[in-house]
Amino acid sequence: MSVIAESQYKAENVGQRIIKLDVKTFPSGWKVVQLGDVIDIQGGSQPPKSNFIYEPKDDYVRLLQIRDFGKKPVPTYVPRNKVTKFCEKDDVLIARYGASLGRILTGMEGAYNVALAKTIFDKEIIFPKYLFYLLQTPLFQTPIHMISRSAQNGFNKGEIYPIEIPIAPLEQQKRIVAEIEKQFSRLDEAVANLKRVKANLKRYKASVLKASVEGKLTEEWRKQHLPAPSSVPGKFYTYAILCDDDSIYIGHTDDIERRWKEHRQGQGAEWTQKHKPVKIAHYEEHDTRAEAAEREKWLKTGFGRKWLKRELAAGRTRQAGDVEPADKLLERILEERRANWQGRGKYKEPVAPDTDGLPELPEGWVWTNFEQLAEGIPNAIKAGPFGSALKKLFYVQKGYKIYGQEQVIREDPYYGDYYVDEQKYQDLLSCAVKSGDLLISLVGTIGRVLILPDGIEPGIINPRLVKISLNKEIINPLFIKIYLQSTSVKAMFAIASHGGTMDILNLGILKGIPIPLPPVSEQSKILEEFDRIASIEAGLVEGIEANSQRSDRLRQSILKNAFSGELCS
Repeated sequence: MSVIAESQYKAENVGQRIIKLDVKTFPSGWKVVQLGDVIDIQGGSQPPKSNFIYEPKDDYVRLLQIRDFGKKPVPTYVPRNKVTKFCEKDDVLIARYGASLGRILTGMEGAYNVALAKTIFDKEIIFPKYLFYLLQTPLFQTPIHMISRSAQNGFNKGEIYPIEIPIAPLEQQKRIVAEIEKQFSRLDEAVANLKRVKANLKRYKASVLKASVEGKLTEEWRKQHLPAPSSVPGKFYTYAILCDDDSIYIGHTDDIERRWKEHRQGQGAEWTQKHKPVKIAHYEEHDTRAEAAEREKWLKTGFGRKWLKRELAAGRTRQAGDVEPADKLLERILEERRANWQGRGKYKEPVAPDTDGLPELPEGWVWTNFEQLAEGIPNAIKAGPFGSALKKLFYVQKGYKIYGQEQVIREDPYYGDYYVDEQKYQDLLSCAVKSGDLLISLVGTIGRVLILPDGIEPGIINPRLVKISLNKEIINPLFIKIYLQSTSVKAMFAIASHGGTMDILNLGILKGIPIPLPPVSEQSKILEEFDRIASIEAGLVEGIEANSQRSDRLRQSILKNAFSGELCS
């Protein structure tokens, strides 16, 4: 017998939305009915917000809203006498509006608001959990999502009552629910494992970023390429150090790694304190200290020095490495920039970073900053124009592209179609970009980076970006991008950024960020290692996403089998 009389509802041209069911395809004892024959829908009530409180209180009741069934509930309480619609924990609710339209909810008690509708049915005919799962299938979800009464995608009774649903005998409904939940439990466990793997991958990526910019990814590579061979216990060494003025210092030691470090730090010898060491140009290994001392003595003679210079010139010496230390390269680049300056006014020496409190860097690295790494040209570091200089009224359909946060956040320089004409471009020429430039977001989603590729449209940056033209002879832009993604820099940005309702960076903050600079060849090795690990990570993420989607399909497959009578008898 119908719970609701036929006169209570009217189908409003929904026939084309309904999945027609044939009772003959279902097991014996099953029925196919219209939803309105067995279920009524009761909308919620909405007391004024002035009645809301956010802590439990006598004579108040929890007002359930859609968000309360999600990950971030906001418990809200209202006077019991201000609401008229209540639900129990086993009641089945339907979300009526917006993006949550059609969500099926259960498990909470209280009053419910107008964004929810309660299903009312005879529990001697329908087991509540049976209905809860049934309404999640395409039998109900397909027609309800085709309904579009208003901008909010709501529905009324007349539109959903004609939906056809299968009803199994009550005891079989309970067995079906038990089997669904058993199989869902297995799926939930698998999904939880996938989420753990994904979280571990996120932590792993952060650790790889950290290792990249701290030199840990290339520790073994550095031992083979930087100007200090590995010491062997029980061995003694004679060595020749090439200094920055092309002079050569000769000595001997029982630990060449330690001794090289002492020379680099100005603690080795008076000569290397005054003449900066560049690399170990030659070294020899001996079994006794006496042999090493005797060889040092000979190399310091006229014959020995001539031999050493001849061997160095011919490239026949046993050198510890072929890497130019970053501080040596930086010094040379800055000297060239100073000599070649062609900008307006007197050349301004870039301020070196404040290294107080910074961690010690690997051998061959040096602390630097954007001012030192930028190209030696005017406007190499430039924030976008003031907003008044680039209003929307200046935009044209075609011309010079405006690059903004939308391109940076999407990492897509080809996105967007905002342009200015030739005159405005010339007015804002200091904000012009070129291939290889670094674009960094300053507002809201701060610190995101886009490297402009070859062949980009000529254009300018908008007020929410800064552009940096780097000297690629000394720094690979990709290394900077990795560094700016690291947790240490994100923490610096979080502390330094400011703004009323959103985070804001500025040019001063960016210029003050200390940057660890490895030798150029080591940068390439770091990026090679990072790409290799990132490729592995991308494959794992792809596998996780594929398995997550497979889990969703399996869930629907379980429901389909359940409500066609194939899951259990």
